[in-house]
Amino acid sequence: MSPSQTSTIANSDDASAPQPGRAWLYVLPILLVPVVLVLTAWFVLPTEWFRMRSGNTYLANLGYGTKLHGRTCDILIYGDSSGMAGIDPLLLEQQTGLKACNIAEGVGVPEVVHLMPVDDFLAHNPRPRFLLFYFSPFNFNMFNDHWNDDLINSGEGISYLIEHESTGFALRTLLKHPTSYLSWVESGLRLVLLHGMGKPYSPDIFKLRDETGGRFVFPNKPRPACDPSTAYRALPDLAFLSYMRAHYATGGTQVIVDAAPTPDCDPNLAYYREHVIPYVDNKPYLTLPISEFSNFGRAHPNDTGMPKVTAMVATQINALAHSGGDN
Repeated sequence: MSPSQTSTIANSDDASAPQPGRAWLYVLPILLVPVVLVLTAWFVLPTEWFRMRSGNTYLANLGYGTKLHGRTCDILIYGDSSGMAGIDPLLLEQQTGLKACNIAEGVGVPEVVHLMPVDDFLAHNPRPRFLLFYFSPFNFNMFNDHWNDDLINSGEGISYLIEHESTGFALRTLLKHPTSYLSWVESGLRLVLLHGMGKPYSPDIFKLRDETGGRFVFPNKPRPACDPSTAYRALPDLAFLSYMRAHYATGGTQVIVDAAPTPDCDPNLAYYREHVIPYVDNKPYLTLPISEFSNFGRAHPNDTGMPKVTAMVATQINALAHSGGDN
């Protein structure tokens, strides 16, 4: 073999050998795709454009309390979706003679941002005479940084966090919970693919809670049977319960902490009565027949149960208003 042939073969081998610089041309798109998706979600999902096309009327009304500026609310209600669905401010006003506002949100919001919606309300509105913290009995343990990363509702809280809190605070919070954030990215962008090119909601969709004083009306079909699961058990965070009472009971505001009623067939009822009810204010603890709960959500009373829940709260408010004492 001549020297020229040897040189030709060597050059050919060099040309076919993998080039380190070229490998990045194949790897880089794989690395960039998730980065692009995460950034897209950050700028797209917490927007009116997305909410108008989400196919979810609740997401469209997320953050109702942030719209209230200069609003006089004698009774302010904050908590999870059991309060958002179960306490009717308009009916409460009829039974107490006091103006009521319901700024409760789905469980993901208090899980992620805790009491920030209350703080935001107090920064832009007169202090209420009564501040009711109202949660399902299994949700008094979530006021910490230990999110349930499998909880799909965390996406509601993440949307609220990015849209209504500072960018720095949102980033620091989400870096502690990458699994929840990535789940939110995946589910949110899936909604964009499903509904993004469809017809957006009418702007009237944003007025659903305005018309009810903040109550969100979920589907009303009665639940046919009690959930046999005993998974919904959690010890309340007593330190946070004490914080809610002490921190907000200032400036003439009386704090009430209530546990939402459960069905009378709930397998966890005895557990709640032993471990939760001693630390809340609605005693004796109210239970309702399973037929008075909605089939949409574990602790959402339907239109039959809701007046009873509202009447329970009205009785508490009237007793405090007439006694003039602390709760």
